[in-house]
Amino acid sequence: MTRFLHSSSTHKDFLSCPQKFLLNQDGAERGPSPENFTFGIAFHLVMQDYVDHCVAAGRRTDVTVIGDFIDAAVRKSGLSLSHYDELTQVVRGFLAVHEIDVEHSLEREGGIAFNEHLEIVPWSNDFDYDNMKRPADVATRGVMFRCKPDHTLVFPDEDRLLIDDYKTDIFVPSQSAIEQYDSRFNEQARKMAWSAWRGRFKAEVVDVRYIFARYTAYGRALTRTLTFTRDAILEIEEQEMAKIGLIEGTTDFPAIPGDKCSMCSYRNTACPLAVEAVTDDIVDVAKRFIFERVRQEERRERVKEVVAGGGWTGELGALRLEFEQGESQVPDMEKVWHELQDIGHERPWALMSLSNTAAKGLLEKEDYEHLVKVAYDPEITVRFNLHQKKDVLIQLAVARGIPTQTQGKNGMKDKTVAQLAADLAGVATDYQPPRPMDEPVAVDLATIEELA
Repeated sequence: MTRFLHSSSTHKDFLSCPQKFLLNQDGAERGPSPENFTFGIAFHLVMQDYVDHCVAAGRRTDVTVIGDFIDAAVRKSGLSLSHYDELTQVVRGFLAVHEIDVEHSLEREGGIAFNEHLEIVPWSNDFDYDNMKRPADVATRGVMFRCKPDHTLVFPDEDRLLIDDYKTDIFVPSQSAIEQYDSRFNEQARKMAWSAWRGRFKAEVVDVRYIFARYTAYGRALTRTLTFTRDAILEIEEQEMAKIGLIEGTTDFPAIPGDKCSMCSYRNTACPLAVEAVTDDIVDVAKRFIFERVRQEERRERVKEVVAGGGWTGELGALRLEFEQGESQVPDMEKVWHELQDIGHERPWALMSLSNTAAKGLLEKEDYEHLVKVAYDPEITVRFNLHQKKDVLIQLAVARGIPTQTQGKNGMKDKTVAQLAADLAGVATDYQPPRPMDEPVAVDLATIEELA
């Protein structure tokens, strides 16, 4: 019998912060969850009720019940009423273009759970996702692993299983980013494919489809899909069992501080690092640093809420400049373009797609500092953060005959943003920025006659 209850979320915690993993397993006291995390839970609760309703009624869509489901989700998740309208807008916008495939839906009976012998354990509301307070206690009842897919569909004629997973992410990763083995999406998809294959239907192919509810252009939601064959799933099973064995044998669960601390619900309750330093010891100083940074983020959020309600009035007015310095750090890209041309850079378009580090590598120090100076408002914090548009770089590379893949240890793999940028920087280009509509364009008569 295992010591812990394993899942995609608990394994993610173990990799990022073993202490958080242990606190969760032991049912340590939690503080309030970050609002964006609560928003995702509320959206999933709505979709859980909605999918159940549509499947039971045999209807692909029925928005008449959405209001009741949203109200119930807000109460159950603890989502603040200030985000009620946002949740309603996202849900209704999504369901306006998304239908439930009730014809291929598997009967919904909660989630999937199995023991250390990979035998299916009947799902019980006693350890349901929404009610589970102490996962380690569930493990003592013979449950080793659990997973609760948002919606599972089976296509017998194709010998295929499809798992739909709804996402409320504001930023959508590219398909190539999701396919990266170490991405959180790939990690989650492997576990969902394996558990659904073992617990629902042992198909030859399992697709995991991420559906991003905030993006509904062109009359449908934006999706990303990962596909796994039976052989791949058997390999995943070996890897997951090995990972479970490693975690089960672990005795030391250190706290690993980082940016994720600001999103952790244990940061002000049970985390051993969230304390003030009392000495000059470097470890205590590090604890103080993390503690103060998290507190500062919390204070900033409180200021934003107050300003949203009453504006920059009274004593808050003196804080406005200080506050807004960290809120707006977007460069004037038109100035960037012209300055790159002025300093003689022949490939401004390629450089404009690079990150801070890559841009520094392609520019002389004086040119870089000059560009930063003119491209940003002096009152705004200087942060040369040009967007990494990998899709754009790939298009440029293809148009110029530059390979977009390189030889890796295990075969060909996609080039990174830095590799693409370096290759583009070494190839002369005649690309020019779009001309204003009122700017005359010189036309060669011989060219016209040739085209005719």
